[in-house]
Parts: sequence; C-alpha cells; structure tokens
Amino acid sequence: MGRRVVASLGVVALLGIFICRSANCAAAEDGRKTLKRSRGEVVLKGAVLDGTLNRPIENLALLALHEGRLVPIAFQVDELDEAGEWVLTMVPPRLEGSGIEPDRDVDGGALDDNDELVFMLKDAGDRLAAGGLPEGVVAADEIELADSGGRAWVYLCCFEQAAPRSSRDYVRYDIETDRVVTDSFVVGFPAELPIAPGYLTVFGSENILDRMKIRLKVAVAGFEFGFDETDFISELSLYKDGPVRVIRRTRNAMQVSRFFKTPSAAIENVICADSCSIPVRVVVPISLKSFSMFFDMVARGGADFQNVNGWQFRHNCDPRWYCIDGRMDSAEQAMRAGDVGWFARKGPQGALLVRMLLGCGAEERSYLNPVATELYYMDDVMAADPPERVAGQNPNVAFWVRGMNRLGKGRMHFNEIMYPIADYSEEAKDACLDIVDRPVDVRVAPLAGPPVTD
Repeated sequence: MGRRVVASLGVVALLGIFICRSANCAAAEDGRKTLKRSRGEVVLKGAVLDGTLNRPIENLALLALHEGRLVPIAFQVDELDEAGEWVLTMVPPRLEGSGIEPDRDVDGGALDDNDELVFMLKDAGDRLAAGGLPEGVVAADEIELADSGGRAWVYLCCFEQAAPRSSRDYVRYDIETDRVVTDSFVVGFPAELPIAPGYLTVFGSENILDRMKIRLKVAVAGFEFGFDETDFISELSLYKDGPVRVIRRTRNAMQVSRFFKTPSAAIENVICADSCSIPVRVVVPISLKSFSMFFDMVARGGADFQNVNGWQFRHNCDPRWYCIDGRMDSAEQAMRAGDVGWFARKGPQGALLVRMLLGCGAEERSYLNPVATELYYMDDVMAADPPERVAGQNPNVAFWVRGMNRLGKGRMHFNEIMYPIADYSEEAKDACLDIVDRPVDVRVAPLAGPPVTD
C-alpha cells in the first residue's frame, strides 16, 4: 500500500478522549446538523481559511461534532505549486533510483493560499457552542456547509503540538498492482498503458472494463492520419495516497512517427470514495483558427466494456433505458443523442454515471465555443474496434470531440468523471450531478489565534 504515517487506533482513541474532556462538546443553539446531502468531497482553497492560513500542515486537525463528541475526521491538504499544479511527493518503489524526483513546494510545509483542504461532505456534524474548542488549539476555522435543505459544520484546528488524526481511510492505493480500492469500486491501471483505467469493478462485480479507448483522426490536404491509445508513450510518475483521495500522475507523449514524438505532458487520475476522474489540461500554443481550412481534427475518448450483458443504458437527452445485449437493435440505432452531458449504465450489482465537462468557468467555456461533443454508442459484439483485449464492442460508450482545429491560442480543460451508484434512482443520479452543478455553499469564520504572516 502507499506509504503514509497514520496514528495508531490506540493513540487516536486517547486523543479523542482528550478532545472531549477539553471541550464542552455541546452543540450551539439551533446548531444541529440538518444538511441532508452526503455525497462527494468538499475542496477548499487555503485562501479562504483565514484562521489557519500559513500554519504548519502537520499541526492541523479537522474535527466534527457528532452526538456530543468532538472527533477527528478524515481530511488531507494537497499542496499546489505557484503554477497551480499538484505537489506529489511519493515515488513508486519500482522507480526509485530512476532519476524521478518528488515534487517540492516552496511553502515549507505550511498551508498556503492555493493549497487544497479536502474532506468528505458526509463527515460534517453539528455546530460547536462558543468556547468549545479543545485545549491546545492556537488557531481555528469554523467551516459551515449549507444548501437550501440545511447546514452542517467542521472545524479546522491548528494545535500547539501533535494534532489528533482520524484512522479512517476512504481510498486504499496498492502501488504494486496500481489499483485503488474503495468501499464501492476498485479501479486498476495496466502497466502497458497507465494513462487510463484497464480494470473496474463496482459493488463486488466482475471486471466490467475491456479498456479505455482514445481515437484521434487528423485530416490534412486530403490525407487522413489515425492514432489510438497504443501510440501514447505513458509512464507512471508520481502520486499521493491520502485518506480522502488518491492522485496519480502519468507522463505521456504521442509517437507521431518513427522519428518524432510530441513533448511529454502530465495527466492525473483523481480517485475518491465517491468518484474517479481524469481532469485533462490542454495548452494550445498557437492559434489554429487561421489554419482550420487546411486540416480537421476529431478525437474520441471513452470506454469499451465487458461482462455487462443484461445491464441497461440511458443518457440525459433520452429518458428511455436501452438493453445492453451485444446487438444493436433498431431502437439503439435510432437513439436520440443531442447535447449529451452524462450517461448511465445500471445492472444487478449497481450503476455507473459518467459525465463530461468542458471548461472551468464562463471565460473558458467561451473560449471552447468551437468545440462540440457528440455521443458514440456501439453495442455489437461483432463490431471490431481494435486495439482491444475483448473482441467487439459490448458496449463501447464514448464522446467524439470536434472543432479543436478552430481553437485560438489558450488553455482548456476536459474532465470525465465516473460516479458509482449502489441503487440507481433519479434522486441518486441528481445527487451525483449536484456535486458539480449545485455545490454546497461554504462560509468560513476564524475562531482562535492571531493570523500568521510569512
């Protein structure tokens, strides 16, 4: 498993007793947790944490009040550098001595503006009464989480000495097999192509993934060139194995010809208890608009599945469910596919919801106006789509991305997110979509200690 220093259960228990004896552990008036939402992670930038900003990360603890007990809950602080890239400090054992060096941040181990505090929404609790912080806390932030349905709270505290930590580990990374295990799914990455998953189980199912597929077609002056995932040179690089999320980075280049390959680019996979995502950042170094009449470029990215016969499929532009059986019937061939933003598959073991996100804000979405996505769906065991490990497409579900040849100079983001669902319903589906579309409101108030300056 990934290397991590974790407090023993005995130490955690003693620290928990210490906290409860040191605080009055009473909820504030009208301070009971009423927030019903529980799905997903909360990610906060250090810049909003006025009370604990610039404090040593090793002295931080995240506490929540549950049934009158103030207890540590799982959290992590993921450090980012000045360029906004994750600082990953773990080197895979098989790469030690290979020259790969861990990332290093310049903040000296302190919580700075662009670092990310990450914890599970469901771990939030009641509001602590005024003056209820435990002894030894020199600074703290009260973090209130709210939506139209209620409120909940957590407390980020900086201790004078050792901080109490939870023993809860929501994601377990086995670096030797390159697999991440959660309570609801297991995802693994093949050694020959570590850029994308090659193994996936949900709620104890068989492996339902044949392989992730990337198809790129470029047409120039009447000549067409095709590339696929085997044209990528991909190597596992650095990672972070935290209690709330695992971040693993690969370095990737494309072998365009026998003598030329593209510069290497980093791609991270982010695996949490409730989701698995591939956030991709693409930098277009020059404007392509002036050359768009001379070439065209389309890409398809998605997954070819296996062992899902009898499951059903639907997407947001069509309320009907379609049977997955290895044959494209007339209904599937006539499937309506407009502006598809998400699709779902459900079966006896559970369900998967997958959504595609373009852009991170209004400015970037405007930049991405020329780009359009189109659903690709094929459920035919006789339809070859090499390279593949299991013959046929059963089903192959992906997004075509078109219009990239009309982009100007700039930076764009793509993110494909997978959410496992134990028992599919409209409410469960909406709870997954709300994580991005309707995030909880966050209010932060410093509670103790003067701010620390650099």
